[in-house]
Amino acid sequence: MNRKIIFVVLLIAIAGGTAAYFTFVKKSTPFASKEKCEQATGKECYLFQGLCQVMEAQTSSEAEANEKFLKDCLPKIGTWQPIEMASQNSNTQFADEVDEVSDWKTYANTEYKYRINYPPDWEITNITAQPSPAAVRFTKITKQDGRYINDAVVDVIVESNPLKKTPTEEWYREWIKQIPAGMNLEGVQIVETTFQGMRALKIDNHTIFFAKGFNMFRIKWHVAGDYDQSLVSTTENVFNRMLSSFKFFN
Repeated sequence: MNRKIIFVVLLIAIAGGTAAYFTFVKKSTPFASKEKCEQATGKECYLFQGLCQVMEAQTSSEAEANEKFLKDCLPKIGTWQPIEMASQNSNTQFADEVDEVSDWKTYANTEYKYRINYPPDWEITNITAQPSPAAVRFTKITKQDGRYINDAVVDVIVESNPLKKTPTEEWYREWIKQIPAGMNLEGVQIVETTFQGMRALKIDNHTIFFAKGFNMFRIKWHVAGDYDQSLVSTTENVFNRMLSSFKFFN
């Protein structure tokens, strides 16, 4: 992203000193557990672990907006918060029947306003060069006697889409040309479909593209290391279940 972001990790000055910062936290009414949050709000809750980040203020109104955002965001760090869901069609053509994922963990991205469930035995890493949650990797690594065997991976990648282009086969073929290594599209199955009511593009059942606002979302899966057909099948199933849980929130 080209816009300049201020990461609020050390916000002592903005909050008026360490004492003022903890005053914000103590004055808030955080929920210490998922159960307490959902019981009190009647909504599904997630653990807020993201950074509070703001745009560099150019005007007094932007500075006021930043201050208001921080006062609301800071007390939430490390607490359980209700998910405010946006109205949308939850249909996806990737999987007609999807098992419940109530035992899965929930990752909520506060910058791009989406949440997604993932298996409890998978790990999360950030795969962007810059400290931004634009690309998040969910993975499960298999080892034997301390030796790496293989891993299953699902990536959620957000890229700038300033012209609000819609993912189509023509767009995808042009997009591939921009990748230095490129790829041979011969034999690649490219299907224009829908995802949660949005026009989307599906590539060989392992990648889906869809656009929202000024961003293009790409969710994909792959396996690496020693080939294991059962791992391939399991990873594709996890991918479909994760897709079914993907939702935007306000």
